[in-house]
Amino acid sequence: MKEFIQFAIWALALLSLLADSKAEPSSSSTSTSTSSSTATTTDDGPRVIVQYPNSAQPNFDPVYLSYDDLRKPVAIEAARPIGNAGKTLVVGNTLFVNEPNLGVHVFDITDPAATNPRFFIKVPGNVDLALKDGLIFADSFIDIVIIQVDDDNALEVQRLRGILPWDAYQLFDHSLVHFAAS
Repeated sequence: MKEFIQFAIWALALLSLLADSKAEPSSSSTSTSTSSSTATTTDDGPRVIVQYPNSAQPNFDPVYLSYDDLRKPVAIEAARPIGNAGKTLVVGNTLFVNEPNLGVHVFDITDPAATNPRFFIKVPGNVDLALKDGLIFADSFIDIVIIQVDDDNALEVQRLRGILPWDAYQLFDHSLVHFAAS
């Protein structure tokens, strides 16, 4: 219980700091410093430091995704460069590379020296994937999506709705938070 209370205090402090950084213009914007940091200390917990470059201060306006939009069938898009590689899965001559929270890149690796990008499967909220009986099982926030993939297409076979717990921090950029001894 003590850990939960410490986490709750930390989360509230972080949200307060983030709200303050958005509400009040930073006086350091005219300085030559290349980064900002904010800190707070709880009574018996760690100090929370949020750091980011001044030129890349994040915009904390909420972005909402309706359940209807979330549950649209997976979309196939043209192959594109991988921005942030996540988990990988190799099935025969096909390589699947997860791009966290965006979807799955599909590659033909028949000739590993000349990997051929095939397409991208858009799966919002995807962070993990697995294979069973020739089907790809991918999470989509709170759902599991079952996808059949062939040479040039992917088809959503089934969606198991609402079976995963909601992770409110899934989209949070954890690289912005650092812990230091108090």
